[in-house]
Amino acid sequence: MRCPDCLKFVGQEMGDPEGEPELTDHRTDENPDNEVFIEGDIRLPIVCAECGTELKEGTFTMQEQLEDDDLKNHRGEGHELSLSVDDTESTERTDGKPGTPSRYRKTYYGVHLSYTVTCECSNFSVSGDWSDDMQASSFDEL
Repeated sequence: MRCPDCLKFVGQEMGDPEGEPELTDHRTDENPDNEVFIEGDIRLPIVCAECGTELKEGTFTMQEQLEDDDLKNHRGEGHELSLSVDDTESTERTDGKPGTPSRYRKTYYGVHLSYTVTCECSNFSVSGDWSDDMQASSFDEL
């Protein structure tokens, strides 16, 4: 790919993932069995290896449902849930038959994050991981 700032063909690197997921609590006193979700969009830029100019971007939509039997006991006053994202990192993998030159393999870029949901009463905590990837050719050019 040609970099518009360097005006030459350059290598590409993954940038840092951008965006924070949010906790969405659909439970009410009338419907305590409604779901609790972690939702959000995470953007992953692909940058020029020479100058750092963004060349492509991919957007990953996270929608993770929290499933824990103890979650039903933690709703209402004094039981506010909070989300903390512990670690967000970019991932890369290639797909292809063994012995195939790297030029002919498919490259996938993605994101991986670790999160913790805790209750205000300090008697409930659940941790989890989420990851997603997409083929490099599916990224949008900027």
